[in-house]
Amino acid sequence: MKLASFAAMISLAVIATAKPWNVVTAGSQSSESRDQTAEKQLMDLERKGYQEGLVGNTSAALATVSSDFVGWDSGIWDGKVHWVLQDKDALAKDINSGKGTFESITVDELQARVHGTTGAIRGWAVFKRKDAGGFEIHFLDTWEKSHNGWILLAGATVSQQTQ
Repeated sequence: MKLASFAAMISLAVIATAKPWNVVTAGSQSSESRDQTAEKQLMDLERKGYQEGLVGNTSAALATVSSDFVGWDSGIWDGKVHWVLQDKDALAKDINSGKGTFESITVDELQARVHGTTGAIRGWAVFKRKDAGGFEIHFLDTWEKSHNGWILLAGATVSQQTQ
């Protein structure tokens, strides 16, 4: 299955089952009352987590990840579709295995929405390897605000290798 077809299938499933989102992107406006401060906090936490992972600072990258985090990663690698379930330990392993191999990570097109103590953020990230190539991901993460701040509960990514 091609990534475009797969992404379209996921998009249709989300559209068919979800309430409409009035999303906020950096600099956008909406007439609906929102907690823009919390939305900005989530965007900043996402960017910080990816940047800490880039430099191999595993403990800082995972500082806001719940101990019972549940994740799902899918994508096309070497022409094959893969599906991988993730937990916090798997995230740590991914960060550690990539130490020193990436030149940059660009996190872009972040959109956040907060409802009470629950937040969701979706975005796009491009990982560029030092030795050429890399991959890009599209992600959707679910956060919860506690007395200690925001914590990442769950995440899903769709990834694809780049040349």
